[in-house]
Amino acid sequence: MSDVSDVIPGLVPDRLRCEYLVDPLGIDVVRPRLSWIVRSGERAQVQTAYRVLVASTSHKLAVDDGDLWDSGEVRSDATLHVEYGGRPLASRARCHWKVRVWDQAGRPSPWSRPATWSMGLLAPADWDGARWIAHGDRARPAPSAPRYGFLTTLSPSPDIPKSLTVDLGVECALDAVRLHPAAPRVPQPGEPEYNRVWEPEWSGYLFPVRFTIETARRADFSAPVTVVDRTDADLPNPEREAQDYRFAPVRARYVRLTVTRLAGRGRANFGFALARFEALSGSRNVARQASVTAPDSVEIGGWSRANLTADPEPPESGAADPWEQPATMVRKEFSVGGTVAHASVSVTGLGLFELRVNGARVGDRLLAPEWTLYGTRLQYQTFDVTDLIRRGENTVGAQLSGGWWTGPIGATWVRRPARCCLLLRLDLELRDGSTQTIVTDATWQATNDGPIRRAGIYYGEEYDATRELPGWDRPGFTAAGWAPVAVLPHPDGAQRTRLVAQCNEPIRVVKEVRPVRMTEPEPGVYVYDMGQNMVGWCRLRARAPAGTLISLRHAETLNEDGTLYTANLRKAAQRDQYRWRGGEAVVEPHFTYHGFRYVELSGLPAAPAEDALVGRVFHSAAPDAGTFACSNDLVDAVMRCVEWGLRGNLMSVPTDCPQRDERMGFLGDFQSFSQAAIFTM
Repeated sequence: MSDVSDVIPGLVPDRLRCEYLVDPLGIDVVRPRLSWIVRSGERAQVQTAYRVLVASTSHKLAVDDGDLWDSGEVRSDATLHVEYGGRPLASRARCHWKVRVWDQAGRPSPWSRPATWSMGLLAPADWDGARWIAHGDRARPAPSAPRYGFLTTLSPSPDIPKSLTVDLGVECALDAVRLHPAAPRVPQPGEPEYNRVWEPEWSGYLFPVRFTIETARRADFSAPVTVVDRTDADLPNPEREAQDYRFAPVRARYVRLTVTRLAGRGRANFGFALARFEALSGSRNVARQASVTAPDSVEIGGWSRANLTADPEPPESGAADPWEQPATMVRKEFSVGGTVAHASVSVTGLGLFELRVNGARVGDRLLAPEWTLYGTRLQYQTFDVTDLIRRGENTVGAQLSGGWWTGPIGATWVRRPARCCLLLRLDLELRDGSTQTIVTDATWQATNDGPIRRAGIYYGEEYDATRELPGWDRPGFTAAGWAPVAVLPHPDGAQRTRLVAQCNEPIRVVKEVRPVRMTEPEPGVYVYDMGQNMVGWCRLRARAPAGTLISLRHAETLNEDGTLYTANLRKAAQRDQYRWRGGEAVVEPHFTYHGFRYVELSGLPAAPAEDALVGRVFHSAAPDAGTFACSNDLVDAVMRCVEWGLRGNLMSVPTDCPQRDERMGFLGDFQSFSQAAIFTM
């Protein structure tokens, strides 16, 4: 089908935009700026005049009734930032507009295709009683005296032996030793600066790479018995799983662990760490409260040799760290007494939210409300939900996670105690002319006992499908265990923030990428090559028994043996884990993103299909501003890399990288690529 500009002489207006966006909903600019382009099948054409019509209904616009604004014929070649000059626009007003132009010969064009915009909530009072709501239990901050386990001082070489000795107090029969990996976290402000060098949530942190375990009846180990020797090969990181080392029964009072190959963290920093040490006699831990001797133990910042044999810390309510906080789920049921003519919802949250109505996800935006300086400015989004609301019973709900708000984020790993909260106004217009408004208030319910157990921008997401709550976002759900929400006077920790409408393209999935090959570098560990670096996450289709723990790790390149190379990610785990509910299912994360080419899939009971994974590419969905092609294939390939690099680093703000523990909006990086970005997107 030919473009209309090819068959009609003169000019044709096209690509109508309001405040840079196509058909935006809920803007808060009271005199919006309108833009368009002109097309022509003739050379040397130019616009000499324009006329803009803005109407309150599509019907009025169709009959050329610009009841909100009729600019008249304006002699101008302007096609950008033509400021609306009509009647004042109220909150939630819906505007329909079109434009016609005149060419250099004075010939008028046909009217453009119609476009729309709607106004947001222009004043705080327009939220009409909506209150910030959160789960009733405030997440506790990290304890002032954390307990991570035992840690040696760091050495410049991995081959400097280090040891510890456990005195059981009396001679015992022993047949196993159990080593618990350490998983320290970033300290809260006020904790010792020394502790800030330890990696956060690096599961299996500095677990011994090669070691021996000896037992003896005398403290001088004059007649030692080597019961475990793991010095012939490097051991893999056990992550969170305690490791049992069994041997023929011996009688001993003393147990010595000697690490002959240390684990490393960065250059010239090698040591070993453990959360706990157990000496087992059958199933009984005879090392409980035992004395530990270690010549170079770190005794500060949550580390101590006494932690090795101390009782495990009791479980506490809440989570110590923002990324440990389960997602908050909130819901409300309401009744609609008539047929819905139009419905729109304005909503925001801290940190990230995913909105649902009657079992369906609202919109296709990801990581909303996106990243701002939350204490100063917080974006809200507006959605048209007319097709989701029905006569009778309805349910609106949301899932909330910390995201950029609670952290950790940034070069200094900023963190805040996680108290996610939501603000919402849902407006209904019925066919009989009546209206109805639903807002967040004390009538909502909340729980932290849903399937999203853990999420972070750097970390990834942990999803436990055995905790799913089927029907929670539909009418008639029995909300046993849900509690009334806490109503807050302002978003938690951001009492002075100002609500603004989102003015940029939302983050959304723009492409799907299929793997080009799959390998098995280790038994039961499968690595997918997506064919190129991408930014987003993966959707997984698999079948497994209930309770199976399936893990996806992401990296940009591989080691020589085909396993993932992750050292460049530093503290960013880039790991998604799923506890399977049983049978076949399709899963993907909600509140994280990764930069990667390779994906490691492990935990399945059988080999996966080569098409089990689909890469979901997402970023701020800025449209193409230009294209480039030439006769040189290499230059074209370089340009494609440029485009992927630019878009992968447009995640609400222009970032410096999409994969490691940075992903910051540094202005120096943006200055270096802004000109290329302008001509590309």
